[in-house]
Amino acid sequence: NTFGTITNTAWVTSTTTELDSTDNVYSVTTTITPVVDLEVQKYAHPNPVYPGETITFTIVITNNGPYTATNVVVTDTLPANSLPTGEKIFTLSELTPTHSASFVISVTAPVSGFLVNNVEVSGAEYDPDTANNVAMAYAAVVPISDLEIGKRDDPDPVNAGAPLTYTVTITNLGPAPAGSLVSRVSSENNHWLRIPFREGRSRPYFTNLRLGGIEGQVQNITVTIHGLSHSYPADLAFLLVGPDGQGVILMAGAIGGGDVNNITLHFNDTAANLPLSGTVMDGGVYRPTNYGFGDDFSPPAPGAPYAGSLSAFNNTDPNGMWRMYVYDTVYSDDGEISGGWSLELTTLTTDTITMTDQLPSGLTDPLPPLAPVDWWCDPITAQGEATCAANYLDVHTPVDFVLRATAPITAGVITNTAQITATTIDTDTLNNSVSITTTVSALADLAITKTVNAAVAPAGARLTYTLSVENLGPSPLLSEVVTVTDILPRGLVDPAVQSSGTWTCGTSSTLITCTVEGLNLGPAGDIVITAYAPGAPGTITNTAAVTTVVPDPTLDNNDAEVIVTLLPPPLAIQKRVTPVEDVAYHGTVTYTVVLTNAGTADALDVWFKDVLPAEVDFARW
Repeated sequence: NTFGTITNTAWVTSTTTELDSTDNVYSVTTTITPVVDLEVQKYAHPNPVYPGETITFTIVITNNGPYTATNVVVTDTLPANSLPTGEKIFTLSELTPTHSASFVISVTAPVSGFLVNNVEVSGAEYDPDTANNVAMAYAAVVPISDLEIGKRDDPDPVNAGAPLTYTVTITNLGPAPAGSLVSRVSSENNHWLRIPFREGRSRPYFTNLRLGGIEGQVQNITVTIHGLSHSYPADLAFLLVGPDGQGVILMAGAIGGGDVNNITLHFNDTAANLPLSGTVMDGGVYRPTNYGFGDDFSPPAPGAPYAGSLSAFNNTDPNGMWRMYVYDTVYSDDGEISGGWSLELTTLTTDTITMTDQLPSGLTDPLPPLAPVDWWCDPITAQGEATCAANYLDVHTPVDFVLRATAPITAGVITNTAQITATTIDTDTLNNSVSITTTVSALADLAITKTVNAAVAPAGARLTYTLSVENLGPSPLLSEVVTVTDILPRGLVDPAVQSSGTWTCGTSSTLITCTVEGLNLGPAGDIVITAYAPGAPGTITNTAAVTTVVPDPTLDNNDAEVIVTLLPPPLAIQKRVTPVEDVAYHGTVTYTVVLTNAGTADALDVWFKDVLPAEVDFARW
């Protein structure tokens, strides 16, 4: 248990006499080198860390013995995206066996990203196990964003029953993207591995990489072997084992027919297979390739079956222990891995951003939302709720959603409310919701029709006009006054009006006016006007109109007229003579003419003509 030099002496003697006894003694001196097992561990706190917050890395150095370590140097490489950056170096003059020393480093976290802090320890004494001389600490920066939502409507005001468009704008004010977080992590174990001439395990059989504090699940992975040398690499089998115990053969039975010398190989699923034989490119990228290796790796490696694709690690938690096992399957040839191996991981969290818009009640025929690329939308619910979601929203990149529907038929003010939420942290929730009001203007298409009981009638006849009014919409009139005016033809006698429903009417010799307060969709009660036609023959025109203060989209049907043709009264004429016979010469003959008006009004400007026979002389009327 001491170091320095020791001498071992051996001699030989005999009972017989020797000619030369000077070679009967031999001594060997051995230098005992002090051995230490330095181990470094590193911890990050807090983890995850908020942007701009102070994060503390604690380094713990332990000497596992058996000798005291001297001139201990601790080199810490600060994260490239923290403040400060660079290297920190700590020294210890000595560290006795089983004892530990700790160091603390504090840095400021960036606004977003992932922190990787690497530390390495070394001493003046020989350390047979350098795998634990390196440690890495990982810390995720909490993705914090400030989502803002805005909205505009078009048009405003909008006519009842007309198209209405809402545009919702979402902006991420930062500092970090919202939604799913993509992290890219690199870690390496640069431990040297010897591949012996005999068949069997490398020395050491496996090396470790421990990952921690990484958010999300694995989406892509690249494995790199650094400094591979071997006289016949087709004898080698590499097995990568993940934290959950899943194993993937990286290389087995490949690159036969020659040797490789200090090359670097990258493995990724997107590349081509390694060749069965021939040469490979130093720094080349290849997919995991197995040409027929089907045996189990010896414990502690997990047993077969093994996957042939790195996608076996997809959608798994990257945190935990990763191991690389190396096995030589044939008793011949040897080699080494001088630079160890490394992992490059891409991980993705499952965070989402959700936009919800509650459309006002009364809207009809909503169309599916027009959403940006990479957003998906659910069908609008029966309650008028529109929902769209996405996995990612970058900083200061506004996105628009367009929602279209038909405005309500009832006038008033409607309110549309939209909000934006995310599973990631939002520093200001006051701008996550927005409401906008839209004025709906009533619009009523009033129509009036008019009929008369007789389009052709005798002068002076009794006429009956019927006025029918209908609200064709789209808006019901709730309290607005509807007015019907009827301009009577000149000469009508004794006009009178009757109405059904709630019309209120007034009459004069030339005008009838009826009003009603409010008019629902559909027909209103009829208005009936009666009067006697003028006594003179000819044509008379009766015109009626309907009006209200609410805009009417179709004015062509707001008035109506009927024309009545008046015929002369039905006159009859009769004539008799006395005496009928045996009139004396120069006697008196009397003609009696009777005119009759069979109509209902006086006949005006009536005249008749009577032509006497030539044989008589007119005496008197």
